[in-house]
Amino acid sequence: MAFKIHLIIVSIVIVIMYVGWRVHVASTVVPEARTITKTTYNISIIHASWGLNCPLFVDGKSNSLDQAYVQDKSNTNKPHADNVLKQVSESCNGKETCSITASDDVFGDILPKDCTERQLDVEYRCYAFDRPWREQTTSNSLEIDCTLKYPTQ
Repeated sequence: MAFKIHLIIVSIVIVIMYVGWRVHVASTVVPEARTITKTTYNISIIHASWGLNCPLFVDGKSNSLDQAYVQDKSNTNKPHADNVLKQVSESCNGKETCSITASDDVFGDILPKDCTERQLDVEYRCYAFDRPWREQTTSNSLEIDCTLKYPTQ
């Protein structure tokens, strides 16, 4: 008999709690969803390397952006990964578009003179959860434009 009374009391409490919760939810004013008219994407530079396409001076193997992260960086004659990260980051981070001029005047005399066809490799994101984008150039300038990747509608 005591078990039936406890069961009835617990059932009544559950029903009262459920009804109270439904009344509370129904009376809560839901704010209107904000409409976003324009989304701003800001450049965030991940990697910036200049001259990784230049030949190595120790073992004669070709150099690339992918190999630069695993090879020994103690050789000062060899261009190393992210050797211009600071300069490119300062120029581009936080902007929607960016133009980078790749020259000794901008980056300093950090590459061997034997390297004439210098390539600028830049990896960046347009927002925090974006996939990394990669741009490369051997000309004097590199354009990064997040508005072209994600045009506003």
